[in-house]
Amino acid sequence: MTSTALDIARLGGTTMGTTWSVSLVVPRQRDLHPLHAGIQARLDEVVAQMSTWEAGSDLSRYNRADAGQYLVLPIETRHVLALSLI
Repeated sequence: MTSTALDIARLGGTTMGTTWSVSLVVPRQRDLHPLHAGIQARLDEVVAQMSTWEAGSDLSRYNRADAGQYLVLPIETRHVLALSLI
């Protein structure tokens, strides 16, 4: 049986006016750049869809739309809006 040396890795960045961090156990020398980039990209996508302070976000466009105006929104944004009506 072979054993793999493990490390505790910490990833982090900024989003939504604050910071995020992730700690995980990974094999030593593991390249975590793709994971870090994926997490940051997903958080950036949430901001692009649902930010109330980013004028170009989908939610900001929705809030500015005239009553009855049709907008194409990502499924995640539609899901959040539907849950807000419950």
